[in-house]
Amino acid sequence: MNLQLTRISGFAITVTTVQNTVRGVQGPGDVLGVMRQKVIKENAVPAFMGNVVTDPKKTLVALAIPFVLFLAVLGLTGHLGIPEGDKIVYSKFFPISFIEIIFISAVALTGISYLISLNGFWTKMSKQNGLSYSKGICSGPRGDSSRDFYPQEI
Repeated sequence: MNLQLTRISGFAITVTTVQNTVRGVQGPGDVLGVMRQKVIKENAVPAFMGNVVTDPKKTLVALAIPFVLFLAVLGLTGHLGIPEGDKIVYSKFFPISFIEIIFISAVALTGISYLISLNGFWTKMSKQNGLSYSKGICSGPRGDSSRDFYPQEI
């Protein structure tokens, strides 16, 4: 059995009986999982986030980033202590305006980095395959239909 996957995000892989090719591989799903991690690492913006999200050992780092950010904001604004009073009023501990600024900025930066990453992925995929994906329909260099560019062997 010869399973041929051609140029998925710049990769060309030929897998012959996956169980015997690489140690520890249970099947084609493991191969695709490794490919997914590689694509994430290559296209992540900022680049260090690609390593953080694909390595389970760095999960604590991913969780520590917002924690440290909030502690820094609380420390810089003088709200790091526990507010006095009988009632618990969250806005005295962490003013709502700071929360809005942080979260709106985070959402905007996330959206921008997502679009930059997606554009890079799309550009690499189009360049590697020689196909134009700009109109949502695969067309070759001469405008041929996509069925002429896919392998016949599966």
